[in-house]
Amino acid sequence: MKKLIIMSIMLILVLTGCGDKVEFTTKEYKKELLEKVHNKEESAIKQYTKITERLEKQIKKGKEEAVNEIDRWKEAEVDIKVKKMFEMSPETKKIAEEMRKSGKLW
Repeated sequence: MKKLIIMSIMLILVLTGCGDKVEFTTKEYKKELLEKVHNKEESAIKQYTKITERLEKQIKKGKEEAVNEIDRWKEAEVDIKVKKMFEMSPETKKIAEEMRKSGKLW
């Protein structure tokens, strides 16, 4: 009887240890990576694609943590898009600088 209990405990530990783990990342890391993705850096795009594909697979397996993590990635992406919306493009910055130098703002 003791052997059966010990064997079942060992089996449970082995099975729970073999599952895919959800990789959590900090909000700063997410924003940093997404900045690089929006700047079209190839390595960042590959890394972001790999992370999201892994999370999608885990979501299909029913992992609640993966759902939460992908939601946090989406929130970070929205933050980056909002930040980009309010930034001036290089062309606009150049025009604004020329207008400031000439004194003709309107």
